Amino acid sequence: MPIHIARCIDSIEYPKGTMSLGSKSKGVQGYSPSSLLSPQENERLEDLLGRRCASLATAVVQLYMALPHSPTCWSLQHTGVACFTKDNPRRSYFIRLFDVKKGQLTWEQELYNQMIYHSPRPFFHAFAADDCQVGLNFVNEQESETFLCAVEDKINQRNRQGQVICCRIQDRNIVFCVICLWLLFVIFDIIHTTVQSLGSLRNVLVFE
Repeated sequence: MPIHIARCIDSIEYPKGTMSLGSKSKGVQGYSPSSLLSPQENERLEDLLGRRCASLATAVVQLYMALPHSPTCWSLQHTGVACFTKDNPRRSYFIRLFDVKKGQLTWEQELYNQMIYHSPRPFFHAFAADDCQVGLNFVNEQESETFLCAVEDKINQRNRQGQVICCRIQDRNIVFCVICLWLLFVIFDIIHTTVQSLGSLRNVLVFE
């Protein structure tokens, strides 16, 4: 379970999305590309995603963490490309940060039930990861908005599915209780009828 640090996120001084890198590119087929990367960089990133994985949103970001020893300060950890990844082999969704130049995955966080993902600033997203609070500082506000919509849509979808499952479980429990009550009444009726029959038989025997 993620550790929710006892503090108000909105009281923290946020970094500002002032980075500038890359050039605009045309879309790379097969995943959602970043407009700030070159076609070659987008192609390389698509290869880094791995087999049967797709990026639903891609953006150039700085990764910040509010580490446990200083939970009121954002500490810059990495700069790279964030991908909201649908991982089909693992049947899950991840926020993954890639270093395109080094060709490696530098950080990831799997989406979990009841995850709270919010955007206190147009260029900054924050959420609780497994060990601490994490912030994504976006270069481009349009990419920030696209990324936010993709993540929130999936979280809301999961929450709705969870509610449907809970309702189904509750309905099954109600049906089970009704069946149990009906069986109890049937058993009671059988016992009552049996007792009456035995009483009548005893009266007959005594009379004889």
